[in-house]
Amino acid sequence: MSVRIVSYNPQLWRYSDAEWGRTKHSFIFSFKNKDNFKDSILSHVNDIDYALYYDDEFGPSFGNDLCIRTLKETGSNGDFDLNFCIEDGYEKLIRDTEVFSIEDYEVFQILKNEK
Repeated sequence: MSVRIVSYNPQLWRYSDAEWGRTKHSFIFSFKNKDNFKDSILSHVNDIDYALYYDDEFGPSFGNDLCIRTLKETGSNGDFDLNFCIEDGYEKLIRDTEVFSIEDYEVFQILKNEK
């Protein structure tokens, strides 16, 4: 079954070597069925000191609760091939399975227009 996951981070993503990011405003959100938006799970950050994770082998990662990772040491071609959700620093588990594959993901940056 295909699951749609949405997440929000109010800070800029950084290139780093294993560094935790702090914020109280992040959340992760999932729809158990991508075609049924009524069946959803919203999870706010509990542990603000471990809300985000920055690493050059990871895509956007929200603590250990939503991690998108590539395994460079195994000869991976850069695809994100080790993705997992573990209930850790956010309120709720947003997936039924811990390890999952990704079909596609998008990252957006919202800019504030100050006039």
